[in-house]
Amino acid sequence: MVAAIQALERLEVPGKIYVVDDASKDQSVKVLQENFGEHPSVCIIERSKNGSFSEACWTGAQANVYSAILFLNSDVQMCPDALAEFWREFARPGNENVFAITGSYINEKEEPVLEVLNRGLFHMGLLRTRSTDDIALRSKTTRHLYANGGFSLFNTQRFIQLGGFSLLYKPFYVEDFDLSLRALRMGYHNLYLPTAKGLHENSKTIKKYFTVSQVKEITLVNRFLLVWTHMDSAQLWVRHILAIMCRNLGALLTADGIYLRALTKALRKTDEVVRERKKIGATKIPLLTVLEQTASWDPDR
Repeated sequence: MVAAIQALERLEVPGKIYVVDDASKDQSVKVLQENFGEHPSVCIIERSKNGSFSEACWTGAQANVYSAILFLNSDVQMCPDALAEFWREFARPGNENVFAITGSYINEKEEPVLEVLNRGLFHMGLLRTRSTDDIALRSKTTRHLYANGGFSLFNTQRFIQLGGFSLLYKPFYVEDFDLSLRALRMGYHNLYLPTAKGLHENSKTIKKYFTVSQVKEITLVNRFLLVWTHMDSAQLWVRHILAIMCRNLGALLTADGIYLRALTKALRKTDEVVRERKKIGATKIPLLTVLEQTASWDPDR
C-alpha cells in the first residue's frame, strides 16, 4: 500500500486508490483502516460476500470515477514512477485506440521477469501464449497480445463496455486473456510498457489457498472454456476436436487424472460458454487474424 501511495503522489493528475476487500476472513480490513483509513487518497471497499478476482475488479471499476484504472494484485509492488509512466503512455497522442497497457515485472534482484510481452498462437487445439527474451524488443513500448489483470492500466469506459473480466473463469486465471482478446477483436489494441515496473511475487495469494494440482486443473478448465468461447471458424473447430481426441487418448493411457477431470468440468459449463459467445456477438476481426497480428510484436505500433 505504501508503494502505491508513493506512486500516486508522483502522478501529475488526480487519482485515488480503491482497495477492494473480497469479504476476507482475516484482519485485512482492520489493518487497512488503522493504517490508511484516514488517508485522503485511499478508499476501502468491503464486499459482503466473497466472489472472485473478476467480481472484485468489477466492484473497483464501478467505484472508479477516472478515465483509466490500474488493477494491481496484492503480490505486485509498484515502483515509484510506475503509475506516472502508465499515465504518460495512456495520454500520449496517437494512443486513443488503446484498451490496456501492461507494465513489466522485475524480481527481488531487479531482474526482468520474462512473462508479460506476449504473442498468441493456436497450437494443439488450444490458445497459447509465447513470451520473448529479446532484450532489445523488451526495452521498447510495443503492441502485444493481452493485458494481465495484475499489473495493467485499462481504459475505464472500454473495460465497462466489454463487461469486465468474465465470471465464466471463476475463481481465477485466463479471464484477462479472454477480455484482451475481446478488445483486440473489436479493433482496440494493447501495449506493453517496459518503463512501468512492478516487483512480482508470482501467485503468492493463490498459493495460500490452492495446491499446485488444483491450480493446474483450474487453469486447464479455463483454457478449454477460453478456446470454446473464441473459436469462430470450422477450420479451428476441426483442429481443436482432432487435438482433443489425441490428447484424450494420451490421458487415458497415462492415467492423467488432472486432464480428464478438467475436460469433464469444462464440458459441464457448455451452457455458460454459449451465453458468453452470444455476449461477444459480432466482432470486427477474426481470431486467427488477431493472433497473426500479435505474432510480430510490431515495435512501431
